Amino acid sequence: MMQDASYIALRNLTVGYNINPGFAGKIGLSSARVYVAATNLWYKMADNYTSFNPEGVETTNTGYLGFTTYGYQEGASPIVRSFTLGLNVNFKKKNNEKSIFNIGISAVDNSM
Repeated sequence: MMQDASYIALRNLTVGYNINPGFAGKIGLSSARVYVAATNLWYKMADNYTSFNPEGVETTNTGYLGFTTYGYQEGASPIVRSFTLGLNVNFKKKNNEKSIFNIGISAVDNSM
């Protein structure tokens, strides 16, 4: 059966905020930034498309050979959505040196 596998996607989105330098300085930081990021946030596929992933096409039973190959789709992996909440901090040190601290917390959603 032939299906229309056309789609449009929002793959990556990052929104960040740089903390006011005056406020950061009051708490002993030279700079700070908070951010949220998401991957594979939104996919809109053709109305009659019934598989998980329009990019997962294989030409043999040996596995995924890339989305540019021609063939049939069998067992394509679902698209995984992930979210990250992060914080970048630069600490003040003596002699104007900087100490950098980065932390990120991620979550994965397989329900797409």
